[in-house]
Amino acid sequence: MHPARCTLLAEALPSKQVDQLADVQHIDATLKALSDRWRGQWLEEPGRLEGEPLRITAVLARPCHAFDFAVALHLALWPLRFKLVASSANRAGANKQLQSSKFDFQIHMDGLNEVDELLIQSTAQLHAVIMKEWKPSRAKAAQAMCQCQNQFEAAELLGIRQQSVSEALRAGHAKELDTCETAIRARLNALGGS
Repeated sequence: MHPARCTLLAEALPSKQVDQLADVQHIDATLKALSDRWRGQWLEEPGRLEGEPLRITAVLARPCHAFDFAVALHLALWPLRFKLVASSANRAGANKQLQSSKFDFQIHMDGLNEVDELLIQSTAQLHAVIMKEWKPSRAKAAQAMCQCQNQFEAAELLGIRQQSVSEALRAGHAKELDTCETAIRARLNALGGS
């Protein structure tokens, strides 16, 4: 079974710094970049809800990129954190799921059984907990790796040594996070195509 759509709804989690971190122009630029990254995959491109600068909505044609979107959003806007739901439901249904969620990433897709949902949500929660503990150097190294082919290029981009990038990635548990991302991506790809 291949779901026809995946509604994404996200809201910034409360924090002491949320007001100073919530640069609307940076959020808009990030959403545009994410929209471009998965061009052709959107039924509704990512955007902020009118009047609610820290609530984001989008609709993917298939769920296979839902977790990747959540990770990319968190990475690009770190240390701002979001609670996100990916759902077969419409926006109103996804909003109810988001408000009742105990996880930072919640998924409710046709074709996923409860065990799959719980496994994906728990793995994603562990991912979020690790990212929450990052220091700025770890986030910068991870962000640079998204733009570069290897650690040498990332080091050049950041103006630091390759060894410093390697150490920041290791301290930030990049390898373990990548393993979590790969497992979730594989399950979502099986559900909704690649």
